[in-house]
Amino acid sequence: MGEGYTYDHNAKSAFIKKDNFPKKIKNRNFYEPKELGIEKKLKERFETLWLE
Repeated sequence: MGEGYTYDHNAKSAFIKKDNFPKKIKNRNFYEPKELGIEKKLKERFETLWLE
């Protein structure tokens, strides 16, 4: 793994607030869950994780 890389699954919650992407694609949104079914629950979970 690269220098300064933090592996999410080593964290207690299996999530860290860190963008490990290269600078060229930093802060890019690759996935936007819908307001339907399991995606609605995923969206809520993602929002909670990023606000903590």
